[in-house]
Amino acid sequence: MSSQQKIDYYSIPEIYKYNEDGEAPKTPERFLNAFSGNQKIADKRWKKTLQWRLKSKIDEKVEIDGKTVTRSHILNKPHTFFDIMRANYPSYIHNRSKKGHPIAIEKFGEIDNKKLTDKGITNDMFLWHYLYCYEWQWNHLTPSETLQNLCIYDVKGLSLKGIILDNALGLARKLSKIFAKHYVERAYKAYIINVSPKFMTVWSLVKGFVPKENLKKIQLIGEKDSFDELLQEIDSDKLPVEYGGSDYTPLGMSPEEIELARFVKNRKST
Repeated sequence: MSSQQKIDYYSIPEIYKYNEDGEAPKTPERFLNAFSGNQKIADKRWKKTLQWRLKSKIDEKVEIDGKTVTRSHILNKPHTFFDIMRANYPSYIHNRSKKGHPIAIEKFGEIDNKKLTDKGITNDMFLWHYLYCYEWQWNHLTPSETLQNLCIYDVKGLSLKGIILDNALGLARKLSKIFAKHYVERAYKAYIINVSPKFMTVWSLVKGFVPKENLKKIQLIGEKDSFDELLQEIDSDKLPVEYGGSDYTPLGMSPEEIELARFVKNRKST
């Protein structure tokens, strides 16, 4: 996005927009696909998702000149602690896969929960940040109903002790529940890499609250310098060198991350 372009912070995908008379939007095909074409179940889940989006202040529904207008609530709010999260929670959108899916990389072993806590970041703020970035991605970066995320979760250095002390399991469970219920069909594949024997204890706890439909999309890969499994899905020049690719762009400096930072900064200054 050009820095000269005016950003519409209220913008949301058409699928979430209520009609001018207040009638709820129809169930999108993505939800039908998620439930094998079962219209009744898809309609029920879609209705709950719409209710959740309003209740959780993801979207808002307002009356303007006697007409119902649906717009983003979360993205129109200044993200005042974005820089703190960016510095201490290594989570990035970094390029696209061979099929065009956004590549999401998270380095769980490098999350500095102590600094986040010292800076006053609560679990609710962490959750808000996660949803903010996710909504930005699907509203502005990739406003598509067919694209899905290809996720790389780097667990090098992650310990069960750290997870318990940081109360991370509760947050992970809450996020997993939200995504399973309200962001259906958004996961393409997930690679958990640098898996050590110690991590398997963590995994035994975590996998219990991962939805079955997502569990089958997850592949665990041990500790190594190059990941051929990733190169099957990602071109070498799009995969960071630390994972066996040839992309020297530092994590956090991809075009996608620069665009997100600009989005946040511009909202703070308006």
